[in-house]
Amino acid sequence: MRRRGLLGYVCVLAVVISGCSIATQNAATPLPPQLRLPPTSSTTTTTLPISKGTHELQVYFLKNGQLHPVQQPYSTDPIVTALTALAIGPSPDERGNGITSAFSESPAQITSAGTRDGGKTALVQIDQAFLDLQGEAFEEAAAQVVYTVTGLAGGPKSVEFLLGSVPKPVLVPPGFLVSGPVGQENYCSASSSGRWSFCPAP
Repeated sequence: MRRRGLLGYVCVLAVVISGCSIATQNAATPLPPQLRLPPTSSTTTTTLPISKGTHELQVYFLKNGQLHPVQQPYSTDPIVTALTALAIGPSPDERGNGITSAFSESPAQITSAGTRDGGKTALVQIDQAFLDLQGEAFEEAAAQVVYTVTGLAGGPKSVEFLLGSVPKPVLVPPGFLVSGPVGQENYCSASSSGRWSFCPAP
């Protein structure tokens, strides 16, 4: 009698437990709309910082037949910055103000190849198009490079032009080919070759 009652109690307890258990499911049920979070985007946008030069140098172009300096900001290597700006040429606004360049191609192929003589001479790589410039255009282009590079504060005092690894002569007034390093005095020294039309205005 006692065994039967115990068995019946166990059965009733099993029914109660199964009735109170939490049902399981194999499929996920979506949350109600009011509980859903807004979707997040997986796309990220990277904005590059705007680089502003902390110093200024002068790049020499041409205006009214004379060398004309234009201010160029820089932060790192001034020779590389100067030659890059010179190779690109005057901006549209500068061209609108009558500023030009003697280089026949834009961008011109002029790059820094370092320095020698303890930094006193800058080595500048040129291309055949530079050497193919004729007459005064050849003089002006070389003068643009020389004045731009040797005008850097504490920079080189002369420039040697290279085609590959071979030094090349450049044209200086009044129509002489000069090999080796050349400086501002080769173009605008009143004591040697005289003042020529493209020298900077005093």
